[in-house]
Amino acid sequence: MAIGRLSDRIDRRVVLFAILIGAAVTGVALWLFAATGTLMLVFGFAFGALALPGYSLAAAHAYDKTPASNMVATAATVLLANGVGSVIGPLIATVFITPERPRGLFLFTALVEAALAAYVFYRTRVQAASEAVDKTSFDLATTAPIGGVVMSETLDPDDPSVAVPEGFVKQDEEA
Repeated sequence: MAIGRLSDRIDRRVVLFAILIGAAVTGVALWLFAATGTLMLVFGFAFGALALPGYSLAAAHAYDKTPASNMVATAATVLLANGVGSVIGPLIATVFITPERPRGLFLFTALVEAALAAYVFYRTRVQAASEAVDKTSFDLATTAPIGGVVMSETLDPDDPSVAVPEGFVKQDEEA
């Protein structure tokens, strides 16, 4: 959450670039040192803490640039790109894992993170940052790739902690 809050204050692309570089460096360290035990836990934690917020930051940046009328299409495109990467990534990773054994996976992820960082760096040079008024506050729940809540009771729309979408109609009011 701290990374998301930071991206509310400064250009999301700068924060995204920093975490991508950090994840790439951590991935290279895992590959080079073939870490085990405590060292593996420390590097693995650092890698996850740096790599996992990338999707949410990229999605938040996309939503900042998208008019409200195109939000659903943008969300669908971001999810589709994530899904395609989730299918293609493991297939390409096998090229690295075969000669390097399991630690080759860390080399692959480091290269992917570095390539993404290069693209983000390029985009910061060719497009101006979002204006502060265009940015929305980072909300992990709306940018997470998966999520959902199953309630055993009916939500009360009058409860201030419940967000009721515009156009919401209670089912008993529809008839």
